[in-house]
Amino acid sequence: LCHLRNENIVVEAGNTEFVCYDGVLYSADMTRAIKEYAATGDYVMPVSVVEIDPYAFYQANDIDSAVISPNVTSVSYYAFADCQSLEEVVITDGIESIEDWAFVACSNLENITLSNELRYIGREVFVASAISEIDLPDSLVSMDSYTFAECQKLAKVDLGTGITTCKTTIAYIHKDNLNIRLRHAQKPPARNLQPLRN
Repeated sequence: LCHLRNENIVVEAGNTEFVCYDGVLYSADMTRAIKEYAATGDYVMPVSVVEIDPYAFYQANDIDSAVISPNVTSVSYYAFADCQSLEEVVITDGIESIEDWAFVACSNLENITLSNELRYIGREVFVASAISEIDLPDSLVSMDSYTFAECQKLAKVDLGTGITTCKTTIAYIHKDNLNIRLRHAQKPPARNLQPLRN
């Protein structure tokens, strides 16, 4: 099997372990997304998928939007990293965590819909994206550091009511008008919620 971008992946006849569908290599039962190699346009993940491999869609530069299967519980680290054409992502209800660097360096990513069951966002998940504002769901409990670092268009972050842990800073950006809003949380977050500016 080939794990290099722009290389074709061919599953030989009789293979019972893997299947190729719409430019993505999956496990034979379509429960695991392993490696994108030729997906284009608006990608909708099959609802049968419950697991996304790390780097599965790394540098998938022909995908404009992505809808994640509602049966996935966690978006793996670097899963969609460095997808330069990606403009919109839908993290469907059912997904509970987004791991470190999952969407790092997606420089045209403007629109993000988050699961209403999301509980954890990892380190540097949306670094250098093009989002201008984001409302985090009330289900979110914990967010790791530098989630929105270098998001130069970011003007508003609504943290929701459930957040209790936010490690170090949310963002490292060079602007003075970033509005971070905490909506009536039950108890204060454990760490600093202010953007870091120099």
